[in-house]
Formats: sequence, structure tokens, C-alpha cells
Amino acid sequence: MNTPKLIDDEGCCAICGSMMELEACHACDGEGGHHDCGEDTCACADPEEITQFCSECDGEGEYLVCMSLPHSEEQIEAWRKKEASA
Repeated sequence: MNTPKLIDDEGCCAICGSMMELEACHACDGEGGHHDCGEDTCACADPEEITQFCSECDGEGEYLVCMSLPHSEEQIEAWRKKEASA
């Protein structure tokens, strides 16, 4: 199954056509992940190194969000129909 495309070819929201904005990831606080060496007290040479990448942002630390959120049910349904016919 293909993942639905939420950004159109111009970099706008595929649901409503509004501009997208970069937002820091809420799951990793914009860090892209965290350091987890498995030790309670880390003695690593580089304790700032990310060892576990964030699954929400794929390690990017940010993602695009539509500036016109929330979308109406009508907008979402129209987008779903368009995606299904593509």
C-alpha cells in the first residue's frame, strides 16, 4: 500500500492548497532523536551523538505542517476521493 501524498508538487498542502510550514518535532523536541547507549550513567566519548532516531520525523527534527489546520471533514473527504481516483 502506498502512503498518501500530503504535499502537492508546489510544496503546498494536498488537502486544502495552503502553504506548509516547518515545525519542530514534538516527539524529539527538534533534536532528531536521542542518545541511548543502554547505560544508566553514560561514559560514551560523544554523549550528544544520536543513537536512536525519532520515528515521528525520521531523524529530521522537524516536519511540514499545513498552516490552515484543522481541515474540514469536507476537505478531507474530497482529498480522499481524489487520492482514490489517482
